[in-house]
Amino acid sequence: MQVALDVGCVLSVPVPEPASYVAHVIRKRRGFIVVAAFEATAENHPVGPPKLVAVTFDSLVKTGDWTIVGRRDPDPTIPVPVYKVPVSSENAIYLQDVNGELRRRADAEEAQHLFNPVTYSAAAFQKAVNQIARGEPLEARFAPMVPNWEYCEQTLLHTSN
Repeated sequence: MQVALDVGCVLSVPVPEPASYVAHVIRKRRGFIVVAAFEATAENHPVGPPKLVAVTFDSLVKTGDWTIVGRRDPDPTIPVPVYKVPVSSENAIYLQDVNGELRRRADAEEAQHLFNPVTYSAAAFQKAVNQIARGEPLEARFAPMVPNWEYCEQTLLHTSN
């Protein structure tokens, strides 16, 4: 079944009851989606700030494990990740956006707070959401998913969703 997945789709993410979580598609790029995970009401409305933000695939939508439960415009304040990328020809670190474009040189402080580019499988994203829903600490490999309002596209690259 072909699913019309686009920016603004709100997806159910299976978690242990009584918790309820949704993933909100805030960007699409070359076969990937950028999603923000939120606690949700019984009506599947996102509540509070995002718990995770990550680049992932739509594979669990295609299999029916995640279903579209609504649509809403993404909040422009959701922190979109920025990554650090070494550029050996210049012996420098550059900022890379979620589209894979190098934007500008990073200063030392920015480079210290950013992660290398990472794309998670949908199953890994769901596992991280489940760890939060169960009140467990996140595995270290999921650290780049934790929203960073100080070091994100909106603050470093002066963009909005």
